[in-house]
Amino acid sequence: FNSPMIYFVAVLGIVEDENRLRHTGEYSYMLAGFTYCIRLLFIEYILLIATRRKQTAEDINQFLKLRKKYLVIGN
Repeated sequence: FNSPMIYFVAVLGIVEDENRLRHTGEYSYMLAGFTYCIRLLFIEYILLIATRRKQTAEDINQFLKLRKKYLVIGN
């Protein structure tokens, strides 16, 4: 895999004792949690807590630009 995160998510999908991949019901909540955490980290990185009160329209535009580039559109 090209990304350590993709590798991590792929490994989460393996049930080692049973030598199989996880079924949808066993795995989707993990992916949802992982996605949620990544989004939170992204927002914390872009919109630092210390500077949130001082944000300008330019800061918001930068956030929207990075959101469009790195996050899935519509989510």
